[in-house]
Amino acid sequence: MDTKYELIMSYIKSEIQNGNFKTKLPSIRALAIKFSCSNSTVIRAYSELEKNNLIYAMPKSGYFVSKNSLIFSDIDDEKTINFASGEPSCSIFPAKDFQKCINKAIDKYGNELFSYGAADGFLPLKSVLNKKFKTEGIDVSENKICFTNGVQEALSILSSMKFPNGKQSILIEDPTYNLFLGWIKNNNFSVYSISRNFSGISLDELKENFKNNDIKFFYTMPRLHNPLGTSYTEEEKKKIIELANKYDVYIAEDDYLYNLWNKEDMSLKAYDTEDRVVHMKSFSKTLLPSMRLGAIILPDSLKDAFFSYKIHLNFRCPQLFQGALTEFIESGQYDIYVAQIKKYYAQKLKLLKQVFDKNPINGLSYNIPLNGFFSYVNLPSTISFSELYNALSLQNIEIRNMKYFTLNEDTITNSARLSVSNINDENVIEGAEVFLRQVNELLRMRRNKANSMIEL
Repeated sequence: MDTKYELIMSYIKSEIQNGNFKTKLPSIRALAIKFSCSNSTVIRAYSELEKNNLIYAMPKSGYFVSKNSLIFSDIDDEKTINFASGEPSCSIFPAKDFQKCINKAIDKYGNELFSYGAADGFLPLKSVLNKKFKTEGIDVSENKICFTNGVQEALSILSSMKFPNGKQSILIEDPTYNLFLGWIKNNNFSVYSISRNFSGISLDELKENFKNNDIKFFYTMPRLHNPLGTSYTEEEKKKIIELANKYDVYIAEDDYLYNLWNKEDMSLKAYDTEDRVVHMKSFSKTLLPSMRLGAIILPDSLKDAFFSYKIHLNFRCPQLFQGALTEFIESGQYDIYVAQIKKYYAQKLKLLKQVFDKNPINGLSYNIPLNGFFSYVNLPSTISFSELYNALSLQNIEIRNMKYFTLNEDTITNSARLSVSNINDENVIEGAEVFLRQVNELLRMRRNKANSMIEL
């Protein structure tokens, strides 16, 4: 039979899941009366729930539902301003136009779309994408292009397979894409990290890593980095390629938001003179998350090993989506849509930057790019992320903890990623204003506390 504290935990979880507890939880005394137990039993139950990040405590205020808990995330709360989500807005996607492309693809390709298809992907889609690659300075043969179930699958394969350079370890930027970071940790891959900040990376440090460690590939997001929102300069990209060639290191280039960046700014692949860059593009962020389709350009030296892993991992990518996307691109609708969403997200970032620029705070720094989804905020050193997060949660504002994007979670304690991908313009302004007001309020409380200590 469950103990009393376990019964209390089960009750709290159930009430949250059913939407009965959305913010503040019952007092310790109220639960002790309800379950005929001591206060210490309730405290133990709350403590266990807090350890699992399902709830949090506010001194002298009680216990509250954590907005980033898996339980709470299933609850639809239209009042929440969600800066934490990296999912693109599906509300602006031209669903009816894409539906027509699905129907047209079925009419055009017939039963071919309902078969497993080729392991490397749908040939007509490879053809239309190759034309686009050439406009970006990437001139490759179609047999180098393949499709995966999102970039995440490609990264999973690359991290698992053997490389011709005979090396074993992965080099990542820190911070980096959180889901790939989780994959690395869960599988205990040998990994090194190089610090990346608003100014980029240390090329000298990169050289030392390439030279002295057994790096099989370097995973990087040169353009619109997640979570920083920064991009490498052309000189940095050229130098990275130069070092990779010199020290026999492959590069896994995650170009997931390439459509939202400047066309004049070239990818690493455009400078790839020795065929060692794995170039990865995603359609999940610019089209539909549910599409789960990534376009990968593979060096010749990696193709056989990559396909061997892919076939045994999930066999094929869905043909129907590939056929529909082919028609969507060929019709010109894709380019029209991309131009629209580029302006759509750029406007939100512009509004966010305007609020931050108009309300400067000593000790607070930030990077808000012109394009993309993500911005990065460093809080004043006297403020922790957790206390800001808890205060904003009470005002129905969600932010993302930077610890999820770093190899060593203890190194980042007062930083946040802000995403505008799923927030309307009005809420971008309101959320940013509340964010900054709360930072100022926490700083005021710190000053008052310090002054009180001095008086004592």
